[in-house]
Amino acid sequence: MVEDRRAAVERLRGKGAGVVGEHSAPGFAWTVLRDPEGNEFCVSERTA
Repeated sequence: MVEDRRAAVERLRGKGAGVVGEHSAPGFAWTVLRDPEGNEFCVSERTA
């Protein structure tokens, strides 16, 4: 969980991660990424 998901995603993309997808639900948003080795992980934030 981060306060600025978009900034965190851009930083991770700069380190070689690729975006798999963007998702949201009421009060919550997350981005699924894949690292250079193929491992998937999420970066999330609370939304208003």
